[in-house]
Amino acid sequence: MKLAALAVVALVVAAAASAASPRDPKKVIIPAVQAKAKAINVQRSDLTNESWKANPASTSQGNPRCSYYNPNQSDLTENGDADSPEFTLPSSSFVSSNTSIFTTATQGRTAYARVVQPKLPQCLAEIFRKGAAPTKVTIVSAKEVSFPKLAERSNAYRIVASFKSGSQKIAVYLDVVVMNRGKVDAVIFFAGIGQVFNAAFERSVAARVAARTANA
Repeated sequence: MKLAALAVVALVVAAAASAASPRDPKKVIIPAVQAKAKAINVQRSDLTNESWKANPASTSQGNPRCSYYNPNQSDLTENGDADSPEFTLPSSSFVSSNTSIFTTATQGRTAYARVVQPKLPQCLAEIFRKGAAPTKVTIVSAKEVSFPKLAERSNAYRIVASFKSGSQKIAVYLDVVVMNRGKVDAVIFFAGIGQVFNAAFERSVAARVAARTANA
């Protein structure tokens, strides 16, 4: 497998988080609410005029979980939980998102507060690294980064990794933007293979998603 393709696999593993857990929110999916969650997600029209290809979503299983990071949301209920397609460039870089809509604004804010913790980027990096095994991956950094406040709450993280196989080496960047507005929690993944996405592009996409959360 080419190194860039392997990097994509690892990124998808990180974006899809971990296996479903009893600590995940309960799901009582309401079709009308599910439709709203899908509409909030990243759309092809949010992106530039480059050669984006829409690939089927990688089904998210649950929140990222590590030995030191294991948020409990089992007392909360989602009425909508939707993944966007993976919008992919010829370079294999891609953009995707997930939107969850809880039963109440209090639940949405509570879910966000429990997930958005200091250990979150470290856990995402660990899942990312394990997803690439047995290829040698070095996590260069995993930290919170500055990002415009686009909703009631928003945070952003960047994970930088170096993939190496023989003489081949490639840098991979995973930018994760999370936001909350009332009962809506959304996360956007910007996965850059070889180079990071332009900051203005990320802000533009995230702003469009954030604007649609107001309609839920």
